[in-house]
Amino acid sequence: MTRPSDGSRDRHCYRCEFDLLTALYRLNIDAKDYGNSAEEAYNAGSKRKARIHSQRKKALYSLKREILGEFVANDCADHIETHMIDGRKYYCVYVGEFSFHTPVSE
Repeated sequence: MTRPSDGSRDRHCYRCEFDLLTALYRLNIDAKDYGNSAEEAYNAGSKRKARIHSQRKKALYSLKREILGEFVANDCADHIETHMIDGRKYYCVYVGEFSFHTPVSE
């Protein structure tokens, strides 16, 4: 990822600076990795490790939803769409050159 060169970064407040959006993107990847690790541990019979990784995944996704909610509340979101993914409806929140999915039901 690179910094936008079209000046779009200037439209946003300190809450959604490029570095913070990059951190949120990384948080999202880490949450997904914990989810995959939890599933692998569960399938391997390591219930304790599966539970710990599942709890970490849930905590990171909860933080992501909270941050996305702040983006929307503070008019930082450039655009919001709904997408169907694997039979579930998600909001897709666009901020700068980033986009993030979050379930509509949550």
